[in-house]
Amino acid sequence: MSVYLNVDRMVRNVDHGDVTRETLFQQRSRYKKAGKVAEVEAITEALELTKCAASGVLRQAQRLAANFDGMDSEKALALKATVAAYASKSTDLQASVVLAFQSLFESKGVPMDYDEVSAYLSLYAMDHFEKITGELPIIVH
Repeated sequence: MSVYLNVDRMVRNVDHGDVTRETLFQQRSRYKKAGKVAEVEAITEALELTKCAASGVLRQAQRLAANFDGMDSEKALALKATVAAYASKSTDLQASVVLAFQSLFESKGVPMDYDEVSAYLSLYAMDHFEKITGELPIIVH
């Protein structure tokens, strides 16, 4: 079965950045010229579903909810307590972590500014998320 007949797969590919909406528009145009109605309809549906990048986040939340069991109450309470202890100081915590990594990278001869270190930490968090869930977070543009 052609990927261009599988709406769910096209949507997932757009959500994960494996294919762009522009590519789907181009492919739909080719299929229109070739008279392939089923592919045109499937691509049109995928384009409609992916027109708002934020909807990818909602689809990912639904997949995660369907694929993962809830956390047991003891672990959930421990997690909430730990996070709550730092939540009111989250700006200080974030700045402290970024500055610590800036110092680390500087000592290794790789100076980085605040935004670069923040991006590094986000990439690290994305990798951790992928290890836990098997998929990368949806990037909202």
